[in-house]
Amino acid sequence: MECKASGVLDTTKDESALTSLQERLSCISGEHLAPFKQLEILLLGPSYTSNTKGPELRLVQQLKEPDTAQHKKGSSAWKVRHEGMPLRGKGAADLPATVRVVAESSCSGADIIGFWAALGFQRRYSMVKEGFCVSCYLDDHFVHVAVVRVCKEGTGGAAGEQVAPGCWLVEATTAATEGQHAAAAGAIGKLAELLEPLVVLQKQ
Repeated sequence: MECKASGVLDTTKDESALTSLQERLSCISGEHLAPFKQLEILLLGPSYTSNTKGPELRLVQQLKEPDTAQHKKGSSAWKVRHEGMPLRGKGAADLPATVRVVAESSCSGADIIGFWAALGFQRRYSMVKEGFCVSCYLDDHFVHVAVVRVCKEGTGGAAGEQVAPGCWLVEATTAATEGQHAAAAGAIGKLAELLEPLVVLQKQ
């Protein structure tokens, strides 16, 4: 299972807000912030319609400099994610993070996008997330934090036009075993408290 909360850091009026967030995260984690860059593609399954939702897959590829994604040519490695519906009910509603079952696997090859297209999946959108990340150990859980600019995919997987200039997406995630998701979500809630008022993390 995965617990997740996200927020938006707006630097259009105060560019120093990003530096303040970086310093806060470094203080909480005790670690250096690491560069983060990935290509993300959402695929809709062959049975997907506007009235009946079919399976959705999220393909994720870690990118390295220079700005070239390998899915255009040569072999490449991708993470394949299937995200279930959010946990519902009174107990879930009171949690500070969204909880859902996530299944992950890996695939590699010369044309991964073409492979899924041959199975009937269609690309809905693609984007490049670029920024930094760090892991914070809180309440016996490692919470992974990514602070990124969300950009359209440019030529060859490069980061293109920014979707919301001046705004940074802040995502906090942690893994949880079945029956322990409340404690894991609580760790994200603790992080949210530590990051306020710089950014407000909320369940999706």
